[in-house]
Amino acid sequence: MYASFIFWCFIGWKLIDVVPYSSNKEFPGVTVIVPVRNEERTIAVSLQALVQQDYPKHKIEILVVDDHSDDKTTVVVNEFIRTNPGNGIRLIEMATNEFGSKKSAITKAVSEARFEIILTTDGDCIVPVSWIRTFVHAYQESDVEFVAGPVAFHSGAGLLGSFQALEMLGLVGIAAAGIRMGNPLMCNGANISYTKAAFVRVKGFESLKQHASGDDTQLLLKIAKQDKSKVVFLKQEDSIVLGTPVHSLSQLWQQRKRWASKIPVALTPFTISVAVISWFTHALLVLNAVLCIWFPGILFYFFSALLLKLISEFLLLNSLSTFFQRKALLWLFVPAQAFYWVYITLIGIRAPFGKYHWKGRRVR
Repeated sequence: MYASFIFWCFIGWKLIDVVPYSSNKEFPGVTVIVPVRNEERTIAVSLQALVQQDYPKHKIEILVVDDHSDDKTTVVVNEFIRTNPGNGIRLIEMATNEFGSKKSAITKAVSEARFEIILTTDGDCIVPVSWIRTFVHAYQESDVEFVAGPVAFHSGAGLLGSFQALEMLGLVGIAAAGIRMGNPLMCNGANISYTKAAFVRVKGFESLKQHASGDDTQLLLKIAKQDKSKVVFLKQEDSIVLGTPVHSLSQLWQQRKRWASKIPVALTPFTISVAVISWFTHALLVLNAVLCIWFPGILFYFFSALLLKLISEFLLLNSLSTFFQRKALLWLFVPAQAFYWVYITLIGIRAPFGKYHWKGRRVR
């Protein structure tokens, strides 16, 4: 069942046409929203990429929303605005009595946005120079309200960074395939776009706002529920946003618990089935690997199941690594398997019941 799902994702990914680059017919106004919390080390680089867009500057506004940072994020942003005038950057600081979360920050920014097309990214990400132009082209080519884009991690972060980069390729493929096949599962808030009208119509994050995470997936599903044809995945190299991997196993653990906490936001029969099948696949591989020590007779069944899993995953990751030009990551595919089984098993047990720490907060 797991292999069938991955094959399904492979087919969905292949069915998405690579959007050819073309010049824009018009240049509608665009609001870029960057929610930040404790991003003093990365936000200046992120803003530098945004002000270098090959799009008319007077058609862009950049809203940096500070979610109660307790470092020098606001100082860095204000200094960047002072030294880079005329780029439409505005810092919005959430009031001390406002509930702190990424959802609250985005909601506040959308309410103040001047333009209809909204793009969002994170304060530790770097967007390509044609990022805005490429997303706007997607709106001009078809009648859509939500556009999800690809995300990749920076390379050169060691073994742990390479593991995260390879995993991200798979997550992008699954997200893209779900959208293409009419069963959206998830997307990445570091690279999405939607119309302000659609956000207002579905009432943003009003439901399930008690969950700190899941802003991207929640909005995707709410818009898709009304009309799946209005949701697309942008398969274009000029739309790839580079994110930053975490640098320690403890940070990885907290981040993945946060990602897993999105599952309650996406409780559809399909997503539940996928989550359950995926967890049992990895948990049973761990169990069978241990049982093979005492019952060597099951080795044949263990390796048969493993081979089926490897073939399906490799097909998907090979295609994705070609698109992202990250073929070098495939060397890690087999060596990372055992670690991945254990890590998925433990995340599946802990995430639904525990809290996680993220950027100085302990949240549910």
